Amino acid sequence: MRRTVVALFLAAAVLALASCTPRNSLGTGSTACIQAIPVAAAEVHHKGRPEGVRTVSAASLAKRIPEVAPLGKQTVCVVAFSDDFKPGDVTHAKVQRAGHYALVVVDNHQRVVVSYVLDQLPLRFRHQV
Repeated sequence: MRRTVVALFLAAAVLALASCTPRNSLGTGSTACIQAIPVAAAEVHHKGRPEGVRTVSAASLAKRIPEVAPLGKQTVCVVAFSDDFKPGDVTHAKVQRAGHYALVVVDNHQRVVVSYVLDQLPLRFRHQV
């Protein structure tokens, strides 16, 4: 009986320790986009406060942003920044205008596909940068 109790205790301890091992991930679906953040920050000239990052399939995003349609089913990273952006603050913005948000779409080769300056974000950003 005592051996059984000790064995159960050891098994529980091993399971508890296994859940504490370090991982190379943030535990979010946007982990792959970590490398896109510096690319997006350079696009906005490091201006603004990061609002979040999101992984989206280009096909689903193409309904709102047609420029990503040629990427097909590729996954892209969308990074959002907030500030009072003025025309020229975002290098490759489709339309140079003023707005409260900058939205930068980065492909899986770490290239900016398109960027926008907007007054409202077209997507929800759950993962803060």
